[in-house]
Amino acid sequence: MAQPDPKRDRPYFLRHRYSSNNTWGIPTLKRNTTLSLKHLGVIRYDNTRCKDKRSTNKIVHFFIDDDKFENTYYQPEGCLRKLAQYKHVLTPDFSLYTDMPLAIQLFNTFRNRWCGAFWQELGLSVLPTITWGNKESFDFCFKGVPKGSVVAISTIGCKHCKEAFMLGYNEMLNQITPELILCFDMPFPEMDGNVIYIKTDRFPQKKKKESTIWEEEELIQGTLDLNRWTSI
Repeated sequence: MAQPDPKRDRPYFLRHRYSSNNTWGIPTLKRNTTLSLKHLGVIRYDNTRCKDKRSTNKIVHFFIDDDKFENTYYQPEGCLRKLAQYKHVLTPDFSLYTDMPLAIQLFNTFRNRWCGAFWQELGLSVLPTITWGNKESFDFCFKGVPKGSVVAISTIGCKHCKEAFMLGYNEMLNQITPELILCFDMPFPEMDGNVIYIKTDRFPQKKKKESTIWEEEELIQGTLDLNRWTSI
C-alpha cells in the first residue's frame, strides 16, 4: 500500500484551497464593493515599505517587472504585513506575453487570482488586475473575476500593439462587464466603458540618497480634456 506523500500537506504545494467556477481551477475572487476614490493615491509594489510613515490611503499596483514581485506567490506570507497597511491592493500583474507558451500564460493567470484569493481570505481589500495574451488566452485569462467587478488594466508597452490590445480589451468587456476600469497609463480613445485614467511613473528617479526613491502618488485631479475619462 502506497504511503501518504507528506509533501501534499505543505500549505503551498497543491494550491487548491480556494473555490473555483472554471475548468482550470483558477480561484474565483469576491467582488470588491469598498472602493472609494476620494483622496486615493497609487504606489508601486516595489516602493512600498514596512511601517510606512507616508500616507497609506493608496492602491498598491504591480505594473512593474515580474521579478520584483515573484515573492508574492512563492513566499506569500512574507509581504502580508507590508501590504495590509494600504487601502487597496491589486492582484499581481504576472505577464501574459503573446510569445509565451499558453501553459505559462495559464499559470500566470492562476497565480494572479491565487494571490488575490489569499489576500482576501486574510482581510485585504483586493481589486483584480486583468491582463491577456494571444487570442487563445481568452478562454481562461478572464476567469475567476465576478461580473460587474472593478478591475485594473494597463496600457504600458501597448502603444505598438494597439489592435491586439483592443481585441483583448473588448473581450474583457464582454466576459466581465466591469463596473469600473482603472487604467494605468493613457487609455486609447477607442476604449469603451467607465474608465479611470491613472498616471504612472514608469521610471521613478532616485533621490541623491540611494536608499530612497521618489514615491509615486497621484491623487484625483479632475476630468481630462478628453472629457470621457476621469484622471487620478
